Amino acid sequence: RVFDVYRLDLKTGEATLEVKNPGNVVGWSTDNDFKVRIAQVPTATGGTTLLIRDAAGGEFKKLLEWSADDADGGVVGFAKDNKSILLSTSQGRDLQALVRRDLESGK
Repeated sequence: RVFDVYRLDLKTGEATLEVKNPGNVVGWSTDNDFKVRIAQVPTATGGTTLLIRDAAGGEFKKLLEWSADDADGGVVGFAKDNKSILLSTSQGRDLQALVRRDLESGK
């Protein structure tokens, strides 16, 4: 189980809740500004749903879903401009590949 995400102020030691796990999130990813923008949620069939939000505090929405056969992929990171992400996936192919997905268009 992955717990809630807290932001820690290294000078004061104060921890502030950044994102509360609703109970089904198994992984979080941050953008290049260290804002939590991606949540990974397992599906009932053994796959993974990738949820994303536009900004910290925003609502998460479905970006894509991997089947159980393709669930070995994952988020590698955000592009420098935070407008696309790099994914490791075998979705739609026989081999694992590094792909870039535009967050605005979803392509």
